[in-house]
Amino acid sequence: MADFYLRTAASLDKILANTQSVKAAAAPHHDSKRVLALLVNTLAYRHPLTQVLEHVNVAKLERRSFPDRSLTPSNPPAAIAPTSKRGKPPLRGQANGTQKPHKTSSASAPASKGNGSAPSSASTPTTTSLLLVLAHDLLFSNRGIQAAKAWPPKLAIERHRARLHSELVKLQLRAGKSRIQDLRAGAIAGAQDGRSFDDIVRTIPRWARVNELKTTVQHSTSTILASELYRDGLLVLQDLASCMPAQILDPLQWEREVALTTAPGSEGSDVGLSHNGQRKRKRQAELGAIDATSAPGNKTSHLSALMRGHGHLTAFERSAPRYKTLTKLLGRSGALASPPARDKGKGKELALGNVTTINQDFLQTDPEHESWRSVRYMLVDPSCSGSGIVNRLDHLKGDEEAADAEEADEVAEGPDAPARPHAGEDKGVEDVSSADSPDETQERKTKKQQRLEKLAEFQLLMIRHAMRFPNLQRLVYSTCSIHAEENEHVVVRALQCAEASSHGWTLAPRAQVLPSWPVRGKVDECQGDERIADSVIRCIPGGTPFSEGQYPNTESCNGFFVACFIRREGQGVAEAEGADQEAHDGSQANEDVEVVRKRRKTELNRKKAEQKKRKEREKKLQQQQQQQQQQQQQQQQQQLAAEDQPI
Repeated sequence: MADFYLRTAASLDKILANTQSVKAAAAPHHDSKRVLALLVNTLAYRHPLTQVLEHVNVAKLERRSFPDRSLTPSNPPAAIAPTSKRGKPPLRGQANGTQKPHKTSSASAPASKGNGSAPSSASTPTTTSLLLVLAHDLLFSNRGIQAAKAWPPKLAIERHRARLHSELVKLQLRAGKSRIQDLRAGAIAGAQDGRSFDDIVRTIPRWARVNELKTTVQHSTSTILASELYRDGLLVLQDLASCMPAQILDPLQWEREVALTTAPGSEGSDVGLSHNGQRKRKRQAELGAIDATSAPGNKTSHLSALMRGHGHLTAFERSAPRYKTLTKLLGRSGALASPPARDKGKGKELALGNVTTINQDFLQTDPEHESWRSVRYMLVDPSCSGSGIVNRLDHLKGDEEAADAEEADEVAEGPDAPARPHAGEDKGVEDVSSADSPDETQERKTKKQQRLEKLAEFQLLMIRHAMRFPNLQRLVYSTCSIHAEENEHVVVRALQCAEASSHGWTLAPRAQVLPSWPVRGKVDECQGDERIADSVIRCIPGGTPFSEGQYPNTESCNGFFVACFIRREGQGVAEAEGADQEAHDGSQANEDVEVVRKRRKTELNRKKAEQKKRKEREKKLQQQQQQQQQQQQQQQQQQLAAEDQPI
């Protein structure tokens, strides 16, 4: 194993001398992936490691184990001879065409048997590079330096472990970082727009191109749908706009933001850092989130994936058929809370699902109940007109508004059925061949407006109910509608409601709501408030016209709307001065919930009564038909009997 560090350090020399790239320097080794990993991490922490090693002065204190050897014109970086698949270096006398190996110091050869064969002299690295790779594993690797205990360089650097770690913590505090890991080069070095390189890397997806020399886009899509990747839930086909709510909510991202505002402790001591780490892990373990209307479950599984197994996510769905669909999809995607799974290919433990499903109306929950005390994040995507969905076949009916994409498969049952369009309602472009009178056209428009108003009332009620959760900090509201009645109007009314004022709710600024997305809210529909319009996002069905220019189709998706509510710092339900008002608001909200429940019950009873009357009419009609048939049969029999009588 000592040979591994020597070879990696020699490769690091080549990189620092600008004679090879990182990947090219790692490629000749039989364990190139492992060498590459250590090279990348060592380079990422190179500057803090160099400062720490200089402060402790390990090279000077341990001259015998680390003899002075630096890169000079007369001492270029060593050439690494490729090793075999079994990890054996070239035979002695054959490396670089030489007949005899040179003598090596204790830093360049293993000190005991069992370390692997000694490398050739060509693999002798510089002291600086060897110290860097060893210091990295000593300070950042959970397993430490993976070499024989008696190897002199390992013994030498481990004698200074405590002081090296102390200097690293001091460096972290001076840099104003909450974690030692934030000293990585990618986390510090900024790009032109101020973002770190790590942040930029995380935002770049892995793109795939269909090779039309061998297949077509249509055929490749059907192939994906038939593949195990899709059937086993490894790939999720989801519209771009539908991914935005969970991405904006992203609980772990905002938990990290909270952690960054926490003081790391007193300088020169890592006790405060350790305490903060424990507090962060405890906070993540207690993290609670809710998806108020979950089916079919794409947004829920996306949110669960972003939480990476931390905390718990509760998914509500009132409809029994849709609840069945929800559990099936979440089970396939691995989002349901279950024992840890293992990757069949690599044997690695995968992230845990953390979703618990509840077949219940979200409005029936008691926000003050103890079980919801840990809920700090919530996604509310209630029933809507579905007017932004254009990639379904419902447009063939001639309706302007197709069913909500997430309610298309739901059985039209229960009192929220008006949230879904029906045939014959909400006609869009008027058929020039129709004989509709102006009164009928006006009646259709009136029905459509009434339906939007009912939906908006329900959507506002969902938001108000969510705002009453005592520890909720971040609330994302979304619809797949293009109508301002369900979007900007609902947001404005939500900001003006009693729950928002008493609990300290406002809109998150643009910087927290996909700031690079170009299409924002409509100022006119926000009562002229540009701040509100800039804080929300809209998706234009098919993308905006200018998206077809330099960046074609990058914004092409279905129609969508997203707003993010956040709680003002220092305000909430626990404020003593607002206790009386809060009680009144709570009772008012309870009354609103009760009104909706009664309305639903009345609507359900009405439908049952209509169904009963319809069955009675059908039964009566059937009886009448049977009586008529019997009478006809009797008349025929009488006629036959009369014909048979003799004249």
